[in-house]
Order: sequence, then C-alpha cells, then structure tokens
Amino acid sequence: MFSVITKYYRMPILIAITLIVVMTALNTVREPLQIAAIILGAFIGIFVFDLEFIIYAYFLEPQRDFSRTLATFLKHHDYKNALNFMNFNSGEIQEKTLNSALFQIAVAALSVFVISSDTFILAKALVLSVFANSIYKFSEYYFNDKLNEWFWALKEKPNKSGAMLYITVVCLVFVYCLYIY
Repeated sequence: MFSVITKYYRMPILIAITLIVVMTALNTVREPLQIAAIILGAFIGIFVFDLEFIIYAYFLEPQRDFSRTLATFLKHHDYKNALNFMNFNSGEIQEKTLNSALFQIAVAALSVFVISSDTFILAKALVLSVFANSIYKFSEYYFNDKLNEWFWALKEKPNKSGAMLYITVVCLVFVYCLYIY
C-alpha cells in the first residue's frame, strides 16, 4: 500500500513535508502536540482531492461503470486497488468539483479566514496543505493543456496569459497566508 501511495502522491508528499518545515519554522512550534497536528493536517490535505472520485461515485453519477467499480473496491476495503483505479481512470470524469478554479478560490478565501483566526493549528495546516496542493493541481492542468477542464464552470475560458495572471494572484494569496500565519 505504501508503494502505491508514493507512486501517485510523490509530489503532494513533498509539498506536505515542505509545508510542515515552513509552518514549524514560521511559528517556532515547540510542543509535540502542535508538531503532530501540523504533520497530521499536512498529510490529510494530500488526499482531499481524491474525495472528488468518492463524490462522483456516490453522489453525482452512481450508475456509471466507474462509480460502481470504485464503490465495489471501497465496499470490500480494497484501498490499494481503489487508489490504482482512481488514478488510472481519472480522465473519465470531466467536470470535476474539487479540481477546479471555483474550489481553489473557495479554498483561498477559507485559507485567509482560517489562518487569520485563532483556530487549532491542525485546521491551519490542513487548509494550507489543501491550498498548496490545489496550486500543484493547477500546474498539472496548465502544463497538460487542460485549462478548459480547470475552468469548466466559466463561460469564457481564460487563455494562457490569463491563467498565468490567475495563478499569480492565487500564489500571492498563499504567500500572504504564510505571512500572517
């Protein structure tokens, strides 16, 4: 199971480790419980985007073959094959709710709110991890020329320069979140 996770999540794991180091350095966290909360939040944030497939399988299109197969894997607690199946057939889902500009904008707003509030550090690490991984997901869509899938909810899809302006603003919001952290 560990080899499957490292196969598909190599870059998100590196993002989570980097975020853990940055968050502990910025806040000079010394308590073991706080460090554990940062680690747990950062690593949970890696798998948030896989909820896309579960939402699709159970709520949006439960009658499709993809949904039935994934539900069968999950029903029988075969998580290794479920991860393999989700990642191998990820292109089958066209309009993704979590892998989209709308979700990224919502996460950006939520990040500013959570980081600026006085909440438990686990929530801060989780939100920042999801935000950082959404930036990585956007870069995958950008470099694979799938911007139309990322901006599926917009009537007018931005061109490459518009997408670069968009991601610059998103990255600035992420840096601002780290600054106020």
